[in-house]
Amino acid sequence: MKKLYIYFIIIILFLSSCYPAPKKRVPVPVPEYYVDEKTEKAIKKDLTEVEKICQNSESLDVVGKSTMTQSARLIDLGKVASPVLVSVVQDKTKNWKFRYWACDLLGYIKDEKNILPLIAVIEDSAEEEKIRFCALGAISEMANPEAVEYLEIAGEIVENGTLREEITNVIIRLGITE
Repeated sequence: MKKLYIYFIIIILFLSSCYPAPKKRVPVPVPEYYVDEKTEKAIKKDLTEVEKICQNSESLDVVGKSTMTQSARLIDLGKVASPVLVSVVQDKTKNWKFRYWACDLLGYIKDEKNILPLIAVIEDSAEEEKIRFCALGAISEMANPEAVEYLEIAGEIVENGTLREEITNVIIRLGITE
């Protein structure tokens, strides 16, 4: 009887090795923007300049006026600059004025890929309120109706009443532009 069980086990092992294992589903890769080396250096140079300005400036008004050249260059680059700006916004070790500036700039680039990272900033209760409101302003500036469904969810998550109210206002504005 034991020999019979052993034979069955051997046959089962043999047959199971004949069939290919099921393939794992791999998520679709998110397409990245191609950035040539020269453009990447230019972006990093602008960001380094802006970061220094942010560290030495006493207010956001000064930052805004002092970084107009760099802002214009990055806006002209458009979507290519988006991933770098998103990484600045997400890096909480950076100066808050620098992160605020990067967040604000994302709204002028109007890249739909920026919506989810900005929503994450809005929903992050550990994030500084100034930056959360800036992220919401950036989404409003993009005027992309696709953001409405994400903002509705964010409105349910956010505990700050003023921010929740502003989310509702942005949803109304974006709904009108459809």
